[in-house]
Amino acid sequence: NWGWLYDLLGGLRGVAGVVLSHPGKTRLIAEAQIKTDRLDAEKLATLLRGNLVAEAHASPPAVRARKYVLRQRVYWVRMRTRLRNRVHALLARQRQLEPPACSDLFGKRGLAWLRTLVLPEPDRLLLRQSLEGFDLLTLQIKALETTILAENARDAAVARLQTLPGVGAILAAVIATELDGVARFVRPEKLCAYAGLVPTTHASGGKTHH
Repeated sequence: NWGWLYDLLGGLRGVAGVVLSHPGKTRLIAEAQIKTDRLDAEKLATLLRGNLVAEAHASPPAVRARKYVLRQRVYWVRMRTRLRNRVHALLARQRQLEPPACSDLFGKRGLAWLRTLVLPEPDRLLLRQSLEGFDLLTLQIKALETTILAENARDAAVARLQTLPGVGAILAAVIATELDGVARFVRPEKLCAYAGLVPTTHASGGKTHH
C-alpha cells in the first residue's frame, strides 16, 4: 500500500522527489536492536543524505492499476488450482471409482462426469460445493481476462512479446506490466537479472554458492 503515500508526497510543494526504499536491501533498520518509527525515519534520512538507499522502482499509477488486475487473476487461478487439487483428493479416497478416460478432469467431458457423480455423504456435499466454487472462480477469471485483453490491445510492448514462442496475450501483458518498460534498465544484463535469468554467486567465509 505504498502507492497512495508515494503519490501524495510527490504532489506536495517543496518535495524535490520521492525515493522508494527496497525493503529487502535496506537492512540497517530491520537489523537494529532498538527499533522505533522515529529512529527508522532518522536512519532512512541519513542513508538518503549519503545516497545509500537501495531504491526500488516505483511504477506510475496507471501501471500499478494494471498490475492489480493481473495479480488478481493470478490469485484466482491459484485458488482454482487448490480447489481442483481438493477434488482430486476427494475422488482418490473413493473405492472402486472409475474416472472417464480424459486428459483433463476439469475439461468439458470431465466436468460433465463430475456433475452426475453420486457419492456418499459428506463427500457428495463437498464435491458439489467444490464444483460451484470452481464455476464461480472460472467466471471471475474470464471476466478479468476480458478486461486485460481490452486494456492491452493497443500496447506495442505486449504485441511484440507475443512474437516469442509460448507467450500468449495474458502472459505478454504480465511481462510488459511487471517490467514497466525496458528503457529503465541501463543494459540488457540488468533486464535479464531482474527477470531471474542470470546465474548469481554468493561467497562468504570461504563458502561459495552458485
